[in-house]
Amino acid sequence: MNNIIYVFAGKLPSKAASSVHVAKMCSALAKDNNVTLITFSDDKKSIFHHYKLENIFKLKTLKPLSFRRSETLLFIYAIFYAGLRRSNVIFTRDLLMAYVSSVIGLRTIFEFHNIGFVNSKLNRYFFRKLQKNKNLVINVVITNKLMEDSINFLNVKSDRIIVLPDAADKVDFKTKIDIEYDSVGYVGSFYRGKGVDTVIKLARKMGNLKFHIVGGAENDINEMRKKSPSNVIFHGYLNQEEVDKLISKFHICLLPNKKTVYGAGNTNNNVDIGKYTSPLKLFQYMSFGKKIICSDLPVIREIVSEDNVWLAEPNDIDYWEKMINEAIKDTTGVKENKIKELFNSKFTWKVRAEKINEILKYKYDR
Repeated sequence: MNNIIYVFAGKLPSKAASSVHVAKMCSALAKDNNVTLITFSDDKKSIFHHYKLENIFKLKTLKPLSFRRSETLLFIYAIFYAGLRRSNVIFTRDLLMAYVSSVIGLRTIFEFHNIGFVNSKLNRYFFRKLQKNKNLVINVVITNKLMEDSINFLNVKSDRIIVLPDAADKVDFKTKIDIEYDSVGYVGSFYRGKGVDTVIKLARKMGNLKFHIVGGAENDINEMRKKSPSNVIFHGYLNQEEVDKLISKFHICLLPNKKTVYGAGNTNNNVDIGKYTSPLKLFQYMSFGKKIICSDLPVIREIVSEDNVWLAEPNDIDYWEKMINEAIKDTTGVKENKIKELFNSKFTWKVRAEKINEILKYKYDR
């Protein structure tokens, strides 16, 4: 059993998808390891409830700080904590933390979801040094394209990188779910390229359906509401339990990503992550065995195909309308069953954590 410290320079709870990813991974890893999550939080007591987590890992938090590079203080705290607790693995999504932990002799797992960080000369230096350090256990990325570019452009060795797509929890509702057959749902942010505009355009064309939008900042919702027809229902940001309840009732779920997508945070908001993204909401939809309509993009086809979802060209609204109508008419349940089987076999947080455990065992327990 490993003593793993997960260091996350973001804040929990928060609206960022990265916070969901980190919280869920810590919970999954804690099934077979001693896990401590070190992060910023101004509401530590709500974290487990907010993300629907079992209280099986330790939380060490600092109050969010406003000064530049405040994460450095978090990293110093994490290093001292690791020494006191004799932790043998640091897991992080922050390059500086990964670099420092490897230099001082700690086994380090570095996960990254795009390569925007190499735009900085200093970060390129840290990354090169990290890749040469024997204490780097593995680089974790979320798509094959990201692995390919990391090897070709960042000179990452092929035996030091692994693709582990994002994931979701298995669904276990004990009560019967009443699906609303006129409901179409979108879960996610309003960032550029996420396709909320596609949902609004579809709502204008398909007035017989209700289009539910879950997520988004309040000011963005207010602006979008001005442009939306009356059959669009904005739910705003919800915690995990509330999101699950809504998804369970949707008849059809939408993933309308554009080819170019911009994410949150200083690293991502001016960087196109479209060719690398592994949308959390896709795996949430899959976990419920929903009818899913996705943008037909190479990165999405790494996960799904026409065999288990409906695919549409990102900017062809007429074709999206056609796919929604096809999905409504399809009463066989074949695609829904196939997508849930695929999810349960490959894309749960448990499966993802087990892959990390296998790597640690292979490298250090022989």
